[in-house]
Amino acid sequence: MAGKPTIVLRQPGDDIIDRTTQRPVPAFLASGGFHLIAACIIAVLALLPNDRPTSTAPENEFAVRVDDKPPEKQNFNNEDQGLDPAKQTNYNIDRIEQISTPGPLRPEEPVGIKNADAGTPQTISPPPGMAGGAGGANDANQPGFGSLFGDQGGYLAGRLIPGQMFGGRSGATREKMAVEGGGNPASEAAVAKGLAWLKRQQKQDGRWPMVEGAYSDEFGATGLALLPFLAAGITHRPNPDDKDSAEYAKTVDLGLRYLINKQSGNGLMGGQSKHYSHAICTMALCEAYGMTNDPVLRRPAQRALDYLVKAQHSAGGFRYEVNEPGDTSMTGWCLQAMQSGKLAGLSVPAESFYKVGNFLDTMQTQKGAAYGYVSPGSSLNMTAVGLLCRAYLGWGPKNPAMVAGVDNLKKNLPQRDRGEIYYYYYATQVMHFCGSQDDWQKLWNPKMRDMLVETQDNSAGPNRGSWRHDRSFTGTAGGRLCTTSLSLLTLEVYYRHLPLYKRDLGGMKELE
Repeated sequence: MAGKPTIVLRQPGDDIIDRTTQRPVPAFLASGGFHLIAACIIAVLALLPNDRPTSTAPENEFAVRVDDKPPEKQNFNNEDQGLDPAKQTNYNIDRIEQISTPGPLRPEEPVGIKNADAGTPQTISPPPGMAGGAGGANDANQPGFGSLFGDQGGYLAGRLIPGQMFGGRSGATREKMAVEGGGNPASEAAVAKGLAWLKRQQKQDGRWPMVEGAYSDEFGATGLALLPFLAAGITHRPNPDDKDSAEYAKTVDLGLRYLINKQSGNGLMGGQSKHYSHAICTMALCEAYGMTNDPVLRRPAQRALDYLVKAQHSAGGFRYEVNEPGDTSMTGWCLQAMQSGKLAGLSVPAESFYKVGNFLDTMQTQKGAAYGYVSPGSSLNMTAVGLLCRAYLGWGPKNPAMVAGVDNLKKNLPQRDRGEIYYYYYATQVMHFCGSQDDWQKLWNPKMRDMLVETQDNSAGPNRGSWRHDRSFTGTAGGRLCTTSLSLLTLEVYYRHLPLYKRDLGGMKELE
């Protein structure tokens, strides 16, 4: 009976003979054994056909070579478009495994999730609550009739391992995801320039001010400025061997410390715009905790979530004051924060998600394809917010209401001389997650990506890397910092949700 295959590690320059045969032996045994083996080999070779390939390793043994070359360092400051092949790109794109699993790397175990049901191999875990990771294929045919819990519907149930979206092995890194999703060297260079601009705006105590904004909300500005760094995979924990990584890690660390130090006893982190600020800051804390599992961040992130739960109105929405009847815009930010916390392994009551769905029902028109602000309507901005919320709550790309909603967004494609970044931030995510492949790759993404690249400030002045604010309420209130942060998050949509929603929604790609 044949034995199991054996893996033998080879160092560069090793002889193919197994190291176990290189132990010291008496000279006469070594000499006699060598001549006997040589004679046998010659005899066997003489009997073999001339065209049969020879084997350099014993049967059932796989020779694995170990490369001593150190891995390349990540360069987060590379603003070049990458046209010169001799220059290092921003990120290392070496693959680790064809199939990824959550949890620590255990080389002695087979690739895959232990004791998991048999199914199609994926590079991401199936979305909790979505049977087999099929995404929208399990949606109810009529909006409002799909269960948010159990095997079908949204991702509020299923087996959710705390932190699994952040601690697993990645099958591909940022650059590969950007290329596959529709990014290009120019968009990645724009992200690098934008992060550099954000870093220059930070104050010594870790906060960010609203640059050219009508609001003086340093909570909201700090939370919003942190999100693009986190989206790029930059946390407060530096790589000790990478100077560039450490430089930006310090930026993130100072920002997180500012939020924690300024957090109120009830968990609130709100400035002039209060719950807007708090929701955005909560997202930043939850993402940073989820990506690092740093225990220092767990308590402030959970307190921030607890505040949100208490602030929710009984009808399901959020607004400026605790238990105030909600509006769709504020509810969108608060839902994003709660979803971040849930996928980070923190505690968010399922009832809070249910209630958001109930609130959206009171804001929708066109059977769920359009949404209003504080009453049923079809505002372009609120439609984008409402559809993204529905995607977070379980509506997949085959849901009829989502299909109709995507059609609404397709009537308002990105244009350089029209539109606002608030709309583009939400609509881009909806199109990325729920639009068809042609909708995203041929219709929306090229226009959105290229418009942002072309409108970025590329001067040699202090605004290099930023975006001038538009004339919308969001643009004038948040100014250049808000517009730049949302623009970067929009350009990072290809990989931004790797630690959060992208892995949860990854099964939807199987629908194409």
